[in-house]
Amino acid sequence: MGHQITVALAPQSHIAHREFTVSDGNAILCAGEVRYTFTVTNGRPAVTWANASSGFTPAEGPSVDVTEVAVRTHPKHEFQPVTGVAFDLLSAEVDDAWFLAQIEENAE
Repeated sequence: MGHQITVALAPQSHIAHREFTVSDGNAILCAGEVRYTFTVTNGRPAVTWANASSGFTPAEGPSVDVTEVAVRTHPKHEFQPVTGVAFDLLSAEVDDAWFLAQIEENAE
């Protein structure tokens, strides 16, 4: 009797950077760089009438899980992790497509 073995690989961690500014009206109060550490979970193909054995499901694209957000305000400074509301704000304003594009850009 054969057994099927499934191997789950740990998601690979990726890093992307972008600049930020904090302003009040026309005055820039602070500027710096944000470093995002994230993983990508692969999507899945659609289950259609041609391959359905236990129901139909739509296709799902890959999804991004941001695991760390860190900032620095000068290139000589170390990145400092942010938590709480700052983490939520900095990670929520970036969509998955940007993170996926960064992986492609870094692969070139």
